[in-house]
Amino acid sequence: MLKSLYTGLIIIGLSFFSPAVWAQSFGGTDNTTSQSSAATTTASGKRIMRNPIINQAQKAQAEQKSTPRIMLYYRNFKIDTTPSGRIMCDFDIVIHNSTSKQINTLNMQLVWPNIKTSASFYDVPPRQEQYLAMTLLGKGCYSMDKAPNIVVNLCRIKGMSGEECANSIIWVKIR
Repeated sequence: MLKSLYTGLIIIGLSFFSPAVWAQSFGGTDNTTSQSSAATTTASGKRIMRNPIINQAQKAQAEQKSTPRIMLYYRNFKIDTTPSGRIMCDFDIVIHNSTSKQINTLNMQLVWPNIKTSASFYDVPPRQEQYLAMTLLGKGCYSMDKAPNIVVNLCRIKGMSGEECANSIIWVKIR
């Protein structure tokens, strides 16, 4: 009896310490399954989290599919006071099209806390910049150090919906 109990404990101990029990299986060599970050449960009840593994070709595809951006900022900002005492600010609103397509039309409103203005850009070539020289009047010029709210009225790029085009616009703060 003692011999059979000892033999049983050895068998259980061997199966407990065998590498097959402790090894974790991460599936086959198929890249599509290794890309998902799904959690699987093994027979022992452990959860295995899979990290996405991508190769150089998949990385290049992801970079090509990166979200195109339309960047807005202002430059050459200066505030002056006219001889009659009016406050005015001069600056250039710059649009940088980092998409691979031409921006046909972009009509928007830039709203700062105490001042707002409209801007329209037409036929902006891909991966290039255009600017509009602007002058605004009023004490609201002093509140333009913050990022404005951008209200897009019309955004047209071939191959993109108006909503996708509007969502790709970001304000960039240049120092």
